[in-house]
Amino acid sequence: MVASCFARQRAILPGSATKGFKRQQYAAIQAPVDAVNRAIRGTGASRRTRRVERGDRTPAHFIGIPIFAGAPGASAPPSGEIAMMTEAGAWREIYEGGSVAAEARIFRTLLDEMLPAGAVEAPPWLIHAKTVAGIANAEMVVDRDLPGDLAVAHFAPGARLPLMIRFSNASPVSLADYVPDLRGVAMRLALPSGGTHDLLLASHPVSPARDARQFLEIAATAIPNREARLARLAARLGEAEGRRIAAILKGHFKLCSSLAVRHYWSEGAFLWGAAPVRFELHPMAFEPAPGGESRAGNDSLRHELAARLALGDLCFRFAVQRFVDERSTPIEDASVDWSPVLSPPIEIATIMLPRQQLLGEEGRKALRLAGEMRFDPWNAPADFRPLGSLNRLRRLAYAERRR
Repeated sequence: MVASCFARQRAILPGSATKGFKRQQYAAIQAPVDAVNRAIRGTGASRRTRRVERGDRTPAHFIGIPIFAGAPGASAPPSGEIAMMTEAGAWREIYEGGSVAAEARIFRTLLDEMLPAGAVEAPPWLIHAKTVAGIANAEMVVDRDLPGDLAVAHFAPGARLPLMIRFSNASPVSLADYVPDLRGVAMRLALPSGGTHDLLLASHPVSPARDARQFLEIAATAIPNREARLARLAARLGEAEGRRIAAILKGHFKLCSSLAVRHYWSEGAFLWGAAPVRFELHPMAFEPAPGGESRAGNDSLRHELAARLALGDLCFRFAVQRFVDERSTPIEDASVDWSPVLSPPIEIATIMLPRQQLLGEEGRKALRLAGEMRFDPWNAPADFRPLGSLNRLRRLAYAERRR
């Protein structure tokens, strides 16, 4: 199936465009997880969250505490920063309030204060309310020439991992596919050990919010009128920040002719064995949709994807970007785009969706199954844990749905 995906790609693209499916590498060591688990366990959590994107480089709301030079696998110290030195350079996580536990308490309070019952913003598990398509028989095939430092746990050279995929629209209410929106891809890997690993991506590279506190400020101003929302954001965060956020939010909501030709990004940083990365999906399908433009309709994206899969396999390339330094590739500021010039994406695996009848009975079953599944970025082995303020807020918010 991998060969068929590459063959179809070469048939529709110039030779120069098919080059670059294999790029280069970087390095790794382990980071602390225990303290995060202890702090979150039992904190409960409350309400609402939503994805957003991009901006300046400096984490705005965190106190500075001396850096802890942690050993690989060590538990987090009772300080506001956890730092590691790897071949990719020094990196750190910074906890608001001075400790993991203090930050969890602050986030829970902010969730209750900024998003009380009856707030406009929807709970996090209702974001991406519409499942556009479910693929129950997808597979991830890891490159055989995977760089050694990227061969972490189940990402072993040549590994073939069964995959469940959910394509979705990001709106908290189910809207027609022709409505401008952010699009999402959620993938659940079945691991050789028997566990699972969720990877969540969206069709925009960054979040409008720099960190968790700013994210909640944005959510608290969620009103339909654009000018009124901009005024509220400016009043809360300043005019420059308000305009920056509004511009990124506008970039989120785009028309989409095909889910198969979109790029998708993790938006935030994640651990990869030892060093931080962001990950993304590159489309391998660039040809026009079969039969011309996708038809208008509530389920136009599903029908367009079904038309492609009825003709043959569909593939994406999975890539990671390496952490470079805190200024150009920050962990705590999710609004900064990790430039592909400074940190070139390294393609390491192929995501394969086999030829199938998406509108048939099996396709309908997969659609229902994907819609019932609750994907969570924290459903990940310790080697791949989410990093940064926004991801830590998501952990609290997602915990609410499991209660």
